[in-house]
Amino acid sequence: MQRLWVLETVDWKPNPISPDHRICKRHFIATTHQDTTGRIIVRLPFKDNPAALEASFDIARRRFLAIERRLLHLPDIYSQYVSFMEEYERLGHMSVVKAPKSDEPHYYIPHHCVLIHTSTSTKLRVVFDASCQTTTQTSLNDLLLVGPTIQTELYRLLLRFRLYRYAITADVTKIYRQVSLIKNYREFHYILWRASANVDLLTYQLNTVTYGTASAPYLAVRSLHYLADKHVAEFPIGAAAVKSSFYVDDFLCGADDTDALHRLKEEVIEILRRGQFPLSKWCSNHPDFMDGQTMKELSITDDFTSSALGVTWNQRNDTLLFSFTPKQVHKSITKRTILSIASSLFDPLGVLSPLVITSEIIMQELWLLKLDWDESVPQHIHQAWNCCLASLTSYTYYTCTPI
Repeated sequence: MQRLWVLETVDWKPNPISPDHRICKRHFIATTHQDTTGRIIVRLPFKDNPAALEASFDIARRRFLAIERRLLHLPDIYSQYVSFMEEYERLGHMSVVKAPKSDEPHYYIPHHCVLIHTSTSTKLRVVFDASCQTTTQTSLNDLLLVGPTIQTELYRLLLRFRLYRYAITADVTKIYRQVSLIKNYREFHYILWRASANVDLLTYQLNTVTYGTASAPYLAVRSLHYLADKHVAEFPIGAAAVKSSFYVDDFLCGADDTDALHRLKEEVIEILRRGQFPLSKWCSNHPDFMDGQTMKELSITDDFTSSALGVTWNQRNDTLLFSFTPKQVHKSITKRTILSIASSLFDPLGVLSPLVITSEIIMQELWLLKLDWDESVPQHIHQAWNCCLASLTSYTYYTCTPI
């Protein structure tokens, strides 16, 4: 297990930090604490006076009523939306505000839903738009510090994940919503909601760090590092993994023997448990490290595949899989349709570059021609693109074996 420490030492190189990033780091250290249950409590890192926000109620109301009207014609999606918000309230992540602080600085966040067809859990998620401008042409995100990037780059994390004999992955359940927002800052997280058009529209407040706010990624990831720093003396292996092997809520790590892997998993679970961050969807190329629910979801027929940072991972064969299926067939070939299809293959490691280089050359030529997005491409590019598409669709999967 010593090699894990060596990798961490090599990876951890301080990046140049801007003044705003430095302020954000100091703000987190000075204002963050844990409550009696261990849950981390944070404050929004404002860089400017929130009084600049002014009125936001009317735009939030108009946008809510507009999406409500659309959803009335889509009962299945509407039902999922209501279920999502009811769970949000049931878990205590939002609550009704009986007397909104309309005379003090506050902010109403508009929201809408997105469908995630590839998700194995929640197919519909509600997205909060904290970039919506108020009457002063200022949004909440305009006033928030973003914070520095403190997580390992996706490319390096995936490469290192392939070094271990035994790999392991997991997810933090609802990572943003496991971090609480201090009470006197929740007026900047007001929303409007009702489960039926037949009842009054009410003001709610979001009680946790919220996806869609500029500071959310930093606050969530920094909270994991906060726990790792606090418990590093007791759990050195787990603390090193927490700081080096997470990409937001995705955990990818491993070891070269099962004893080390057991210790790694136990220490990471214990560190995060002390901050109320539950881990789920455990997957591994060693069957002893799969949790029961994951085993139920992964059947023999699907060859025990799961997602590792957006790349399909076959745990049984310990290979990465890449599939390509065009989103749809377009009658007219334009710069827009070519880019849409060419970018649909997610390959952060670049292992498929020999196969997709033709599409990149075609895109370069399109830019040199300075065509409009929806203008038909010249005949020679049209033919080249059809040949490229045929070569890509002639393969079902490409595999990448362990390093």
